[in-house]
Amino acid sequence: MKIPNPYESKHYKKLFVIPLLLLLASAYLIFVSPGITSGIDLRGGLLVTVYSDSAVDVGAVKQALAARYPDADVSPFENPTGRGVEIQLPVDEALVRAEESLTLVHTLDVNLTRSEVELAFWQQNASNATALANAQAKANAASSALLAAAGKVLAESGSNKVLPQDAHEAAALADNEFTAAKQGYRDGLIAAVSGAVQVRSSSFKEIGASLSKFFVSKTQEVVLWAFLLSGIIIFFIFRSPAPSLAVFLGAFSDISITMGAMALFGISLSLASIAALLMLIGFSLDTDVLLTVRIMKRKEDTAPKRALEAMKVAIMMNLTSMAAFGVLSVLGYWLQIPTYTQIGLVAFIGGGIVDFVATWCTNAPLVLWFVERKEKKMHPAQ
Repeated sequence: MKIPNPYESKHYKKLFVIPLLLLLASAYLIFVSPGITSGIDLRGGLLVTVYSDSAVDVGAVKQALAARYPDADVSPFENPTGRGVEIQLPVDEALVRAEESLTLVHTLDVNLTRSEVELAFWQQNASNATALANAQAKANAASSALLAAAGKVLAESGSNKVLPQDAHEAAALADNEFTAAKQGYRDGLIAAVSGAVQVRSSSFKEIGASLSKFFVSKTQEVVLWAFLLSGIIIFFIFRSPAPSLAVFLGAFSDISITMGAMALFGISLSLASIAALLMLIGFSLDTDVLLTVRIMKRKEDTAPKRALEAMKVAIMMNLTSMAAFGVLSVLGYWLQIPTYTQIGLVAFIGGGIVDFVATWCTNAPLVLWFVERKEKKMHPAQ
């Protein structure tokens, strides 16, 4: 079967319209409607997996959780390991504040211990009254700060226990009460679910607000460095800004359009899907470099014909990627492994479908246009 060569037409630059429209649609889907959702590892929260031996009524589970957990997101599953429901809950603000206060308690407890060691030293060496007084004042201040922080933890944890006068005992009580409040939150959740479904076993995955913020900041750094280093390497290979820019735009289009598809199909932005998006940079660079090398480095036939030959090779690469990651996504869905499902779906969409559009409708016309202008400068009479 002979594939028609779109690059031999004088209107090949109009291929830009396809990725441009897809980019505009993706921007709308990501930032306006429906919007791309963040996974629990980026926004923080609690993921509860409940296994049951009986059929699960999702409506009944939602109704059972409505009073105490109105923001719960319930979804059923069934796989070879069993059946049940997954419940996603946002971060409990009271527990988050209590955890932040508890972190301060731990820091102040260490500071108080150091102050007490310093005070004991000057008590044994009473020759310096000023140093002893300073050490005593420092220990008293550290004790007062620790008692205040521990009292705050008890209040935020909903505890009615009386705060001990000893600062170290107060710190230990704050730790215990926070743990009890956290466990009580989970026990209440399981108790509510048990009213609607027979619970065989359950598991919890919790991402705190501080950890999720750390994930977001590190993810931004990784994406930035990935683009920056890729751009440097591509410029070093071709030593020309135009093809380097084309490769960069191809990778950018690949990721942006894929994120639009994620918003459209409800695939959340998580550490797993971000890993797959970073893989798309590699996929895009692979096909873009293949195209650019074929057009700019080789001399047989014409540039449009070399572009078509590169496209034939890239089609096989895209189909191979789609087959591999399609199997991974189906396997992940069947076994209820969200990480496999998200990586497989994102790589299937971006590494197969979107990469083809981004490379052959963005990168190829740019490189061909660059070669065309270069040839006209070298042979102005033609």
